[in-house]
Amino acid sequence: MTAASLAALEDLNPSKSITLDFNAFTPDAASDGSVGTYVTIFGPNSTPFSMFVAPRVTSVTVPGGTLAGDTDYSLAIDQGGRIETAPNAEGVETEFGFSVDDNVNFTTTPEPGAWELSLLGLLVGLIAYCSRARLRSAHSL
Repeated sequence: MTAASLAALEDLNPSKSITLDFNAFTPDAASDGSVGTYVTIFGPNSTPFSMFVAPRVTSVTVPGGTLAGDTDYSLAIDQGGRIETAPNAEGVETEFGFSVDDNVNFTTTPEPGAWELSLLGLLVGLIAYCSRARLRSAHSL
């Protein structure tokens, strides 16, 4: 995965799309059709994003709104496939698997609405405190 993609995950605003860039790989010519890159984002209770792309594809875009705010996720980029051999004299086939895996944990920022509600609550609390303080000073005179 590229450094720019890692940096973009640090303070990811889940309401916006993000493009994840990674290196292409060239599979062995003997590989079967299951060769490619699996990009998966695992959440605490679900898998909100999963995509399979061809080996030479170097990026995927996660649409805005796919992930929730203030949530821990794990991103897995698995590049690999299989090579199967023809049966030997005893009729035994051999299969070799190969893969390169990148795994990154990240946390999304809170939704913008959560910040607005927090600030509104703080403002209402401050107004209530000031009003009570004014009433107390008026009653003490």
